[in-house]
Amino acid sequence: MDALPPISGRVAVFSGAGVPHELRTAPLPALQRGELLVRNDFATLCGSDLHTYSGRRHERCPTILGHEVVGTLAARGPHAPERDVRGAPLRVGDRITWAVFANDPDDPRSRRGMPQKAENLFKYGHERLTADSGFHGGFGEFTVLRRHSHVARVADHVPDEAAAMINCAIATAAGALRLAGDLSQGRVLVLGAGALGLAVAAQAHAAGAAHIAVVDPSPSRCERALPFGAACARTAVDPEQRYEVAIDCSGAPAAMRAGLRALEVGGTAVWVGAVLPQPPVPVDAEQVVRRLLTIRGLHNYDTGDLVRAVQFTEAHHRTYPFAELVQVRFPLADLDAAFAHALATGPWRVGVALREPD
Repeated sequence: MDALPPISGRVAVFSGAGVPHELRTAPLPALQRGELLVRNDFATLCGSDLHTYSGRRHERCPTILGHEVVGTLAARGPHAPERDVRGAPLRVGDRITWAVFANDPDDPRSRRGMPQKAENLFKYGHERLTADSGFHGGFGEFTVLRRHSHVARVADHVPDEAAAMINCAIATAAGALRLAGDLSQGRVLVLGAGALGLAVAAQAHAAGAAHIAVVDPSPSRCERALPFGAACARTAVDPEQRYEVAIDCSGAPAAMRAGLRALEVGGTAVWVGAVLPQPPVPVDAEQVVRRLLTIRGLHNYDTGDLVRAVQFTEAHHRTYPFAELVQVRFPLADLDAAFAHALATGPWRVGVALREPD
């Protein structure tokens, strides 16, 4: 085990909606078998963080929120992984990101290709803060990565703002495209122009889709989709157009229904955005049967999706301006101000700088 200096780190503890974060300093734990210590550099506020902060969804509190994060490998525990998910050597000082979950690889769901749904899953930025589970969220100076975490090195040329989004928005988009199948020369409809929808559009464009339409009720968000590969962006679905694939990133029942209606015979709908309780989506079963439609759901992503997300971002972050989606950044000490800004203005992403200036 590499020597771990006796240092401590700050974490922003969330105790529930309407309660300001408490900035605490705590000693770093001794690393256990298979664990890694990351010094967090930069994080972004994901939509799920905003839902939790505002009370629309509930986490076990107290907790440390944040999971869209990039950092630097600071120390290794005994028998810690020596290679990342792409097979590259892992060394102290490497710039890394990691999947939102750590799972037992022998779990039946892991073996069936659904590691994000394994029993006894550990989710970064979503766990209750306990004596045995500290430093697990992105809104802190350090994260302890548990055994069986999925770790990926990230090239230094990728801006922090883009790198932080890899392990949620960009990886989830990669998973959605995996479920959609071959997109080369296909027509793709993307519903929702948040960060997730833009990541879907960009990856579909890079995959060779012939036409990508992005639909969002906000005209400004529609306009933002054009640099991310959209051939057209509208505030409503064009009833005259048909698509092989419709990917919903909005979570709105009306949008999911509109996506189904817009599918060509044999088309596939992938639903990604519905992560909060909501009214049921009316489905015309006869049309699903007669038109040979497929409906697939995705929550989070698998390990291969994380790999593809890293590869895509490293290759294309200059083509598709993900870094520009982070329109403002705050220091960790001003985390509540970051949340207030995000909830008041609705930007694609707000950044949180986690490393103190040298």
